[in-house]
Amino acid sequence: MDIIFITSNQNKLREAQEILGADFKVIQHHVDLAEIQSTHAEEVIGHKIQEARKQLPGALFFIEDTSLYLGLEKEVGPLIKFLPNDRLVKAYLNEPAEAVCTIGLSSGEIFQGRISGKIVKPRGDTTFHWDPIFEPDGSAKTFAEMTPAEKQAISHRRLAFEKLREYLSNLS
Repeated sequence: MDIIFITSNQNKLREAQEILGADFKVIQHHVDLAEIQSTHAEEVIGHKIQEARKQLPGALFFIEDTSLYLGLEKEVGPLIKFLPNDRLVKAYLNEPAEAVCTIGLSSGEIFQGRISGKIVKPRGDTTFHWDPIFEPDGSAKTFAEMTPAEKQAISHRRLAFEKLREYLSNLS
């Protein structure tokens, strides 16, 4: 089954292709979408789906957005992309965090993967923004210190893409 992934991020595309597997041909398509400013991932994705439908009417596509909710109040969320890691560490060091991947399908379904952890001082190199400061519960490594295989085995993105894969498999 062919499915369009609206993203300009090559790392996210690679992960989607690996997780969805051979049953799905993931085709990258870049569309500039207006993004509303909200701390609620479902609102952000819902708006992006509506915008993308205007540009790709009738197409089967999905959009992904990653959030990091910080502290006991679950602050920031999708707005994480606008904050530098040094500010995040200064404000939330050793506080709980929840990484959330939200995937929206063109038909309106939403799939989420969540993983809990905490904010730590930066460790490791990264291809993703906040990987050096997020240490998942039960791990002594940040996402940035993990190999791609280690991260993908437990990540919030994997959990969300597995839900998407299961849903799409049932459509066939």
